[in-house]
Amino acid sequence: MRKKYLIHICLILCAVVFTSKCLLTEPGILTEVYLYPKDIWGEWIRMDNGIPWYIASNYIVSTDKDPENSYSISKQSDNVIKVIETTDNSTQKVYYLYASRIPTSSFRASVFMDGEALNQMESNNRAIAAPGGMKAKIPNVNNPASSPEAVTDENGILEVDGIIAGDEYDVIIGNDTARIKPNTDGEDIGSITLINGNGLNFKATVQSSTDLMKLFTNQDNNINIIVTNTGSVTARYSGYTISTPDGLTITGDTSGFLGTIDPGRTYTIPLAVHCSRIPDEFEFKKIGIIIKDNTGGNLEWDDSVSLKFNRDDISIKIRAMGKQGSEGNINGIVIVPGGKAYHFSAAGSSGDQPITAVRIPKYAGKDYLIAFSGASIGSESAFSFRIDDDPDTIASNFNPGFDELYFMHDTEDKAKRINGDSQIMSFLGANDVIYFKISFP
Repeated sequence: MRKKYLIHICLILCAVVFTSKCLLTEPGILTEVYLYPKDIWGEWIRMDNGIPWYIASNYIVSTDKDPENSYSISKQSDNVIKVIETTDNSTQKVYYLYASRIPTSSFRASVFMDGEALNQMESNNRAIAAPGGMKAKIPNVNNPASSPEAVTDENGILEVDGIIAGDEYDVIIGNDTARIKPNTDGEDIGSITLINGNGLNFKATVQSSTDLMKLFTNQDNNINIIVTNTGSVTARYSGYTISTPDGLTITGDTSGFLGTIDPGRTYTIPLAVHCSRIPDEFEFKKIGIIIKDNTGGNLEWDDSVSLKFNRDDISIKIRAMGKQGSEGNINGIVIVPGGKAYHFSAAGSSGDQPITAVRIPKYAGKDYLIAFSGASIGSESAFSFRIDDDPDTIASNFNPGFDELYFMHDTEDKAKRINGDSQIMSFLGANDVIYFKISFP
């Protein structure tokens, strides 16, 4: 009897261990318990050195994460993670991550049906809007556990929220999959054509070595339009024609022959774009691309890519100096409203305090956050900064007074609000984080 009782207890314990990995939500349905909670998935920037951390459901990718060390991760706010890193000899290091790209963005797409798939008379018709109510899964390529869902409206438009701008996603509708990469919040990623997973298909996306969240008017920018064969057969006789929206100048081959593209392969179209002055703070410019193919008939795809151009910019200019005029550096981030976090590192001494400038888009009436971080014992630094103007040089004997110390502004909700024309000069102590908040009329 006692033996049976012990066996029974062991079975219960095994069940507890099993369900610690999976939760039973409904009879017969297991839900995985993730290593990291959903509210921290995405890209974060380490505030003291600018190294990105990508946190997924069950892994972290970062060049400065040591697999030999242990990490305690906790959220300080919606946008800040506190990390305590412990080495094998129990030495601890504390630093903070700030949200750079987290699932707060959206995109839209127009979904079309293939005429042949719908038994239409004209098999080359690629412009039949999909019906409303078609379900789409949109898994993140880097983290498939993050998989928003959406349905088409009555006009075949797919509106998707909860994505990470800059990440790649697969849009899966029925038997069709299109890989996309929304680069900014609210972007129109063009058309997705459904062919029931059988035949020839294309999708156009846009890429650039330039940060596509920081495109400005009245300057040249290089981009690549990437045409991907998303179908199941090889394209052999395809050509393209690019149309230019008002206010945008495009330099490069706006029409040409794509040649042979195997399924899953791409063709790159390099272009230079120049956007003239716009009346609003920002504007999306839609570049149309028509793809025609004669492999199996006179087939045509009407697609597009979008670029967000900003009208105005601001520059945050920073100087740094170590204690008593020694060499020193200051690290931190600038957070653009509705955008992302940009890291900066400024170095200098009493004799040489070069200005480090962070150029970002300007949006009226919205809060920007500037955070300074990264000092340790012996590497504390004085710093000065201004907006759109050179900050004052720091004197070698700088000794901040009470009004020039901001160490108490150590969280987002305690950020020191300043004016756009403020000259700030202060001191960053060991392990301090100092936040400033600013907006523009």
